[in-house]
Amino acid sequence: MDPNPDPNDKPTGVRPQTPPEQQAWQATLDDMEAIEAERREDGWDVTSMFSIHANLKSGDVGDDDRFGLAFIIPDNKADSFEEAYERGEFPEYLVYRHDVKQSSFIVTEYIDPESQTIILVAGRYDSRHAAGMVRSALEEGQFYTYVQTIDGTVLGSFEHDDVEAFVEIPDDDADHR
Repeated sequence: MDPNPDPNDKPTGVRPQTPPEQQAWQATLDDMEAIEAERREDGWDVTSMFSIHANLKSGDVGDDDRFGLAFIIPDNKADSFEEAYERGEFPEYLVYRHDVKQSSFIVTEYIDPESQTIILVAGRYDSRHAAGMVRSALEEGQFYTYVQTIDGTVLGSFEHDDVEAFVEIPDDDADHR
């Protein structure tokens, strides 16, 4: 992950409860580390981090009309995220998702080919709370991910055309596709 890791920096914010969820979270972190190593070997500048929480936002809840998946990162990762984010536009993305019961474990790879920059974010969310977010995405025909700090400061946002890469579409929303 980070070429100069802080030994006290452990991904403790996401606390899966069951052994299968704990194994899935560890596998997610391992996947992110492997992706990072492969991309660095290929010459990319890679910044990676885990989220300590993920919020599923629907457009009809809250003080604004933002919707999508918000990754909340530790404050000590904010500067490295912002430095990477400012280098590109990140028009491409890849999503690696594994579902275990009601939990979705995800690594999102934001890619800017022009600057040869990649941002990797690992996270976990409870898919039982995704219905409103999915409806908003299907109605708007787009999906967003955000990276923010604990106090709610949005450090960056990304637009996506495929909500299904991030979350399984419930059967009752299938007619909105």
